[in-house]
Amino acid sequence: MKEKFAIYPQCKLLSISQGLTGKMSGMPAITSSMLCNEHCQKLSAITGSVCEKCYTKKYLLSRPNTEHCYRENSNLLSSSIIPKNQIPFINAAFCRLETFGDIINVTHLQNYINIIKKNPHCVFSLFTKNYATVFNYFQTHKQPSNLSIVISSLMLNNPFNIAENLSLPLKNLKIFTVYTKQYAEKNGVVINCGKSRCIDCKRCYTKNKNPIYISELLK
Repeated sequence: MKEKFAIYPQCKLLSISQGLTGKMSGMPAITSSMLCNEHCQKLSAITGSVCEKCYTKKYLLSRPNTEHCYRENSNLLSSSIIPKNQIPFINAAFCRLETFGDIINVTHLQNYINIIKKNPHCVFSLFTKNYATVFNYFQTHKQPSNLSIVISSLMLNNPFNIAENLSLPLKNLKIFTVYTKQYAEKNGVVINCGKSRCIDCKRCYTKNKNPIYISELLK
């Protein structure tokens, strides 16, 4: 997977991926690195979790230049609030937040919210397993209308339970779950992610009142 990074003059340190391939082809993304994320490391030690079988770690370790860019993003996004005049303009209609990492802390999340607010023309989709940080933040902050929150289920074959874990009136909420092929076939799970490019599908970026369930096969 070759990647190109567009480093905007307004925010010289923040790398924006423009050359992702596969289902992410044509979709810009801003991401951190899971290799320097303590939350990601803890989740990867949980037996039966998606993180236990993380493909991201192997990918980043084999591409040090890419990992360096994402590590710099991690430091920039989580250490302090980016000044308004350094927040990048996203020259796209859609943008994914987090492809190779996750929210590190509330500063990281606040920087993403500031980027989202500065780019009202762009629809953002934030993928996260850091449920506590995201849920706590939106207890006291309004969710931007151009933000979809994609709750990535921690356990394989087990969708995140909204009724048990979330009472917040979050908008544009999606539940993303990874299934093994054997489990999906045995239980009639409809796989609706991975057959087309995200930029063509847009299921993770559409506005919705009730949660949308998205299913992908384990890579």
